[in-house]
Amino acid sequence: SGDTWTSTFEATNPSKQWFVDFQDGQVGTGLEGGTGPVRAVRDPSIGCALPATGQTTCWDSSGNVIPCAGTGEDGERRGGAPLAYADNGNGTVTDLNTGRVWEKLSDDGTVHDKDNLYTWANAFTGHVAALNALNFAGHHDWRLPNVRELQSIVNYQTVNPIVSSAFNTNCAPGCQATTCSCTGLGDYWSSTSSVSDPWNAWYVGFRYGNVDAFGRSGGKSSTAFVRAVRDASASSTTTTSTSSTTTTRPSTTSTTTTSTTSTSTTTTTTTTTSTTTSTTSSTTSTTRPGSGTCPSPIVIPAGGGTFSGTTSGSSAQAGTCGSTGSAPERVYQWTPNLSGTATIQTCGAGTNFDTVLYIRNSPCATGSELPGGCNDDACTNSTGLLRASRLTPTVTAGQTYFIIVDGYSTSSGSFTLSVTPPSASSTTTTTSPSTTTTTLPGSGACSSPIAIPAGGGTFTGTTSGSGTLAGSCGSTGGAPERVYQWTPNVSGMATIQTCGAGTNFDTVLYIRNSPCATGSELPGGCNDDACTNSTGLFRASRLTPTVTAGQTYFIIVDGYSTSSGSFTLSVTPPGG
Repeated sequence: SGDTWTSTFEATNPSKQWFVDFQDGQVGTGLEGGTGPVRAVRDPSIGCALPATGQTTCWDSSGNVIPCAGTGEDGERRGGAPLAYADNGNGTVTDLNTGRVWEKLSDDGTVHDKDNLYTWANAFTGHVAALNALNFAGHHDWRLPNVRELQSIVNYQTVNPIVSSAFNTNCAPGCQATTCSCTGLGDYWSSTSSVSDPWNAWYVGFRYGNVDAFGRSGGKSSTAFVRAVRDASASSTTTTSTSSTTTTRPSTTSTTTTSTTSTSTTTTTTTTTSTTTSTTSSTTSTTRPGSGTCPSPIVIPAGGGTFSGTTSGSSAQAGTCGSTGSAPERVYQWTPNLSGTATIQTCGAGTNFDTVLYIRNSPCATGSELPGGCNDDACTNSTGLLRASRLTPTVTAGQTYFIIVDGYSTSSGSFTLSVTPPSASSTTTTTSPSTTTTTLPGSGACSSPIAIPAGGGTFTGTTSGSGTLAGSCGSTGGAPERVYQWTPNVSGMATIQTCGAGTNFDTVLYIRNSPCATGSELPGGCNDDACTNSTGLFRASRLTPTVTAGQTYFIIVDGYSTSSGSFTLSVTPPGG
């Protein structure tokens, strides 16, 4: 037992390093000159990665910043799944690693106010009970996090508060949880009691990041801050849909061919869409073949469409989310003719009950669920509450899938199901043996950015020379960058990334408003390490910003420290 060293420094005082006291479980910091036991670890070949600490800087024993290469420090290894969050636009934040949905705190005097204090017992009977009574964000299963869950959102690269920007952005007097995100500089209760001293409970200090159960005079009777959490699948990020009801005519086809490249590589993207979607004031219903069961599923055309239906009777299927085992369901069969990311949803006024949506491989009754292929609450139904569902699975042309519209618990009713096949913004970009070169306008500087089409796409490029811009993360000031300009034509959550084998250096990706050189960075609009590049290490970047149709944004591909090289940039607009 005793204080066991970690490789992680205290960012506010880097002459100290974090330790774990295995006698009683405390997490604190001590001077590097002290001594303590060590337990070594190595990276796994299987299993799930723990959340990373967020630390990307390295220091020597005196607290001076040093190059990370060869140190073995946390800032070099950056072990674990990089911290990644999505603001759901409804006063909550989803942890994209754990799938937990966290309450955002405000500074407006409401139940969400960051300055509200509770005894440990009142954290349950006061704060959590109030959220559930309000059906906050469309849910009534909010709870107090356990100590491990609470510590998972600590970002050891920051301090005062020690959280990522998703939990501390635009906090100002009067701001609401839907427009800002606040974190009080103090201790937050967990639901975990101390085994040795059960009149105490574990808490996490979000000023510096300490974890303790014994430092509060009065134990559970003292007062501390509270942030609630709820369980959800990793795919349940909430976005806002602005699309209207559509009528699809399966007999109409259209083909779009787009050639898009940047300076050094030629790429050709070809997309075939087999539906035409039109907005009408009256919806035409078409009855598809099949009864809506696994033995006789309703067949959806390859080009997708919008369909109405009703669930009733008994349950024969269940997904991995949403407690669906007791609700009736309706089964659809779909064989797309394009590969890429599809959008499947029950959002909108055509759905009048609490749906759960899941998609699985063949055979229908026993096929495996696709990764991220189950969702409970992602968008509003006819009640205006977040009770409808949305999936964005990756599908393969020619493969048959089964889409099941189910209900939460015993819920049933009428629904509208929309199936949108992969489009230009979500198909894989391929390079043909004999290429045609098309250069997008712009040189890649703020004064002459490279213009990206509204529908997004996949682009290649190279960074070289000197750096003139810097993001709020990843120490980018010394690296060259490449600037892109994008004006989407759809509002909602976009995906922008440099992930994959087409990127050969340690990228940092950020997005800002106009003007390019001085515009404000979007909330959560900077990311260093979110996914792997060509090295197989987490050295590429991903953003999921909320964008507004018609507004111009500047996307900057930069490098960590002085890193530069070749990259592939993928921009997927909302719903793509």
